[in-house]
Amino acid sequence: MEKEKIAVIIDSNIFGEKDKYDFSNIKLTSFVKKMNGFSNIDIFLPSIVIEEVKRHIKEAVKKDKISKKSKYFKDNISRDFYDNIIKITIDKFEDFIIDNDIKIIDCNEYINIKQVNNWYFNMCLPFEESKKKEFPDAMIVSSIINYFEKNHYNECLVISSDAGFRKAIEENSKIKTLESTSEILKSLFDIDENEIFEILKYLNNSNIMEELDCYWLCSADSTDQIDMTIEKAKINSIQILDKEVQEDTMVLTVEVTSSLHMTGDIVIVDPYESIYDKELPECSSLVYKQAKEMDIKNVNVYLALYKDSNSKIIKYEIVEKGNIEFVDYLNQMTRYNDYS
Repeated sequence: MEKEKIAVIIDSNIFGEKDKYDFSNIKLTSFVKKMNGFSNIDIFLPSIVIEEVKRHIKEAVKKDKISKKSKYFKDNISRDFYDNIIKITIDKFEDFIIDNDIKIIDCNEYINIKQVNNWYFNMCLPFEESKKKEFPDAMIVSSIINYFEKNHYNECLVISSDAGFRKAIEENSKIKTLESTSEILKSLFDIDENEIFEILKYLNNSNIMEELDCYWLCSADSTDQIDMTIEKAKINSIQILDKEVQEDTMVLTVEVTSSLHMTGDIVIVDPYESIYDKELPECSSLVYKQAKEMDIKNVNVYLALYKDSNSKIIKYEIVEKGNIEFVDYLNQMTRYNDYS
């Protein structure tokens, strides 16, 4: 099942007020993690937005510095102190971008200067009589439009609390806009956030965690020995792929991504360190690796969830099993020398 590619573009005001940016904000980080839980969604920041955020940080610190009235404070706080605050905050912002795999639209590459000039001289949004100096917004709008004309996504959504910015996007393209992050699940999938939390609660209270041994445990060599069981499972994300009505029942097709902690015994061939001789198999030199416990990240299982006429989940079925390729986890194993 091929999923539609979706792009979510964030404006600087989504990070909060200019002098109160908080890149560990629970609401913001929760939103980004939810979006990252959908494998078909990419989050974007235009490069000008990134520079705007950094400039706002510097201006806020400078404003704080100027507002200090005490002579003793001014005399004893060095410039390095403020420079360090700026550096620490910008580092947090850059870490936020990297840690959440946010993609960057290079405005230098995608701005159409002719397009921006045309908007300016014809007073088209984002320019208007009362806002004639909107060149940064115009360059961002142009970059977004031209980037997604050249890079195909089935749907694009811009999130901004600036009504004029949203209107400029909508009047000059087919890109949709939203005012806040809380609207996005409803807009993209006709899914309420509460519906995701309801599914999560149901799965955590059901015995599906005990049935996650349904994963195919894959090995690369016929001599591998695998006797592992799942001790703990944590649901990382839930994605509703489809909804279908069957008589009085609503059936949801759901992709659940989990992390697993497995224990037991595993001895497998390390294909990267082993030497194979196809013509003389007896001359092959195999290197074995072993483990007693392993942590497996981001494995998927596909479920059908059944809801009754009151929208209550009444049962589930496992539709498709995920695969665990143990050769991908050799870094958690040690060399095994007693194989016979």
